[in-house]
Amino acid sequence: MHHYRSEVWTFVQGKGIFVLDGVEQKVKAGDTVVIPVEHLHAITAITPLVFIEVQSGNPLVEEDIERFEWNWSE
Repeated sequence: MHHYRSEVWTFVQGKGIFVLDGVEQKVKAGDTVVIPVEHLHAITAITPLVFIEVQSGNPLVEEDIERFEWNWSE
C-alpha cells in the first residue's frame, strides 16, 4: 500500500493474478489496472510477467511502501 501515490500498471507480457483490496482478478498482456492511494494490492505471475508501472503523487519514494502479506490460493 502507498500513502502518497497512485499507480497504473499496464501488462505487456504474460499472465498473472492481481489483487486490489482483497478482490482477485486475472490479468494478461494488454490489460491495465489502476491502484488508488491507500489501497492494498498484490500481484503474482502465472507465466513470466512484464508490466509498466506509472506512479503519480508526492513524494515518490520507497519509504511510501507499507508491505502486507497475501496468502495466494493453490
